[in-house]
Amino acid sequence: MTRVAVGVVLVVAAGAGIWFLRAETMARNTPDEFGSALAVIVRAEVRREPESATLEMARALVNTCRLQVDSTLVQPLFRQVDDDTFRFVLEPDLIESDRRQLRGCLQDARLQHLQLDVLDMRQLE
Repeated sequence: MTRVAVGVVLVVAAGAGIWFLRAETMARNTPDEFGSALAVIVRAEVRREPESATLEMARALVNTCRLQVDSTLVQPLFRQVDDDTFRFVLEPDLIESDRRQLRGCLQDARLQHLQLDVLDMRQLE
């Protein structure tokens, strides 16, 4: 009987420990960040594609990467700043680990012949 009780206590303790570690190590936006926004500026490099497709290709790659950090792209604020530079806004602002993940995705992922380079990330007031 005592072996069963000890076994149950150990299983419950292990489960609680795993649950605690999961909660502490999982990257996610916290509720106090809602209502904030993050402005991102990227430079696009396109090879073997018409320049007219660059805007849509950049938007597609941004949409793919923003899903990884659970943020919303503010559609009217995705705009072309220069020939190869784009600015977009995500809501809510991201915690530091999510910013690193977004930067990595934008710079490492490729969509056909498009590659993005993150120039700036800033929280909007």
